[in-house]
Formats: sequence, C-alpha cells, structure tokens
Amino acid sequence: NCQLRALNLNYNCIDDCGIIPFAEVLAKNNTLEQLFIAQGNKITNHGWDTLSRALCNIDTINDTYLSNHKVLNLGQTGHFRHQNVELPSDLESSLRLNFNSDFAPIQKILCHHHDWNMSLLIEEDLRFLPIILRWIDVGSVLNQNIAEKTSLSRRQAAALRRRNDITLKVRRNSTILQFVRSMPLIVIDKLRANGM
Repeated sequence: NCQLRALNLNYNCIDDCGIIPFAEVLAKNNTLEQLFIAQGNKITNHGWDTLSRALCNIDTINDTYLSNHKVLNLGQTGHFRHQNVELPSDLESSLRLNFNSDFAPIQKILCHHHDWNMSLLIEEDLRFLPIILRWIDVGSVLNQNIAEKTSLSRRQAAALRRRNDITLKVRRNSTILQFVRSMPLIVIDKLRANGM
C-alpha cells in the first residue's frame, strides 16, 4: 500500500486523456493529499470533470461515500497571481470539503443526494435505523466544527453550518418517517410469515 502524500505532475503536458488513469487511481486512494497537476498541463473542463468524479461520484450514495476524501490541493494556486488556475466550482467545492476528511463524505452526500430512499433498508427489519440516525448525528457534531476543518471564511462556514443543520434535521425526520410508515407492512409480513 503506497504512502505517497504528494505528487507533482505540473508541466508534464497531461491532457484530458492523460488524466483519466490518475482519476481512476485517485478514486481508490486514501493517502495522497496533494496532486499538483493544474499548472502547465492541457486539461480542459472535460478532464476536470473526470477528476471531479473521483473526488465526488454522485451516481449513488454509496459511490459518493466511497469517493476520494483526502485530496486537498491540485496545485491550482501558483506562486504568482497570474499563475492561478481556475477550477470548476464543483471540483473546488470537493477540495474544500476534503479539508475535513471525517465530515467530507457526509457533507458530499448531503449536498448531492436530496431524497434518500430507505425502502431497501426497511426490508432489513429496522436494523439499520439506529445506524443511519447515528450517522446523521455524527454529521451534526462534525458540522459544528466545520470552520476549523475547512478553508472557508468564518461567514461562509457559519452559512454552511446553518444550511447543514437544517438539511440534517430534515434528513433525520424524513428517515424516521419512512421507517415509521413502513412499520405496518413489516408487522403484517411477519404475521403472514408466521401463519397468523
């Protein structure tokens, strides 16, 4: 298992096709924090989208959870202001969220998955309800410390914290409601299974 924390690939003529293998490896990597690739390469929005997907794959909640939450920097800031590379906003957002790798998966899921379908979990006889609620509660606790763990200003962090608090409360209540609504069906299924 590689323990590499920084890799400088600036000025290597990497283009959109060349970034694909890096994005594929990056999606599974949990040690690399600095990938200097933004300076002096020929990466367009298509290439940045590929890299963004490695940092936050939004296909499913599980894909988002398994995305890379470690990379903090792509070398987009040069030594001089004119060297700065402007990255797409979703990529910048994922990099900012990765400053708190404990909260990054929760925050990314909250940002990109607005409707949680609990039907698959409900079939598991409510075993997952405490786990899901605990996960949301951990998100609430981590959310309180978001200012110290991200590169956001105090004002931005406070706004994000408020938005996250509301989102977490809505998700918690929605999750409980979905499980409560399914309770009669679970009881009826158990009664039928027992021949009653």
